[in-house]
Amino acid sequence: MADIVGAGKFLTQELNQYDATFYETIYPEYWGAEGKYHPAQGNLQLGTKKIVSGRIDYVGEAAIYDGKSTDIPLSDFGITEDEYNARIVIAGAQWNVFDLAAAQKANRDALLPQRDYLALKMEAMKRSMDRRVHNLTWAGDTSNSMSGLFAGGQVEVKTITTDYYTTGTSDDLYNFILDELSQFQDESLLTAEATVMYVPKPFKTLLTKRFPNNMDGNPYMLLTDPKRGVMVRQIQEINELKSSFLEQFNVHAAGTNKDRIMFGQLDDAQVLRRQFYPMDRSVPQLADDGITYRITAWCATSEIQFREPFRIRYLDIPKYVAPA
Repeated sequence: MADIVGAGKFLTQELNQYDATFYETIYPEYWGAEGKYHPAQGNLQLGTKKIVSGRIDYVGEAAIYDGKSTDIPLSDFGITEDEYNARIVIAGAQWNVFDLAAAQKANRDALLPQRDYLALKMEAMKRSMDRRVHNLTWAGDTSNSMSGLFAGGQVEVKTITTDYYTTGTSDDLYNFILDELSQFQDESLLTAEATVMYVPKPFKTLLTKRFPNNMDGNPYMLLTDPKRGVMVRQIQEINELKSSFLEQFNVHAAGTNKDRIMFGQLDDAQVLRRQFYPMDRSVPQLADDGITYRITAWCATSEIQFREPFRIRYLDIPKYVAPA
């Protein structure tokens, strides 16, 4: 007697419609590895453990000559050495002759689109390394004394207790940002420059809510409008500034419940920079068993080098909580 269940399964497979293309799973943007939002230079020498930068400081004050004074004040300079850590990131992949044979057979049968099995292995390594470099770039690594873009130990942190997500109006929010920006620009010697703000997505949404009675736009428009004496050159939303990310990657201790806003000129290499060694890989090697191939890939990155940390400021605000 025929196996009815088996026949049903067979027919089900025969009636499948196969898409002619693959689509890729959507991953978060690994902007840290791509060098986005900060200057990144591909000049790190492989094997570097620390980067030492010299900084010149000038000292001395000139005096007014009164025609009698014989004590001439001296001016001089000193050199300070700043040290920054660097780390190597490594990943590997392996396959065997049976994997290759299966991939070749699948490509010959062509029920699904053809794919390059080894290229996909290389892409998997690259993605894993990009993810690690990205996290090192924005969060650093507290266990290895590495500073991240949003976790710089030299950067001033100001804690805000008012919850602007739930308290006050757009007027209150605008005045808050205006006051904080004015103070930051004054103290960081940016008296004639507009500042870039980096904010979590919910805070940027908050900035676009209209003023009471729908009058005069919203805080975002006023802060960025050049006709009104622009205070903000750009407001950039970044997911990693949310409390959930900051706590997950140990920028904030668990239970801190603070989103983070950042003021600064992050596109200026004099303010901060990161150096990296681009991804490289070994030649595939055949293991002792005679059927398994292995390959190793590596890259390297420095921590974020805060060369002028006084031109950056963090504001920690009560985190956004979505309405129930």
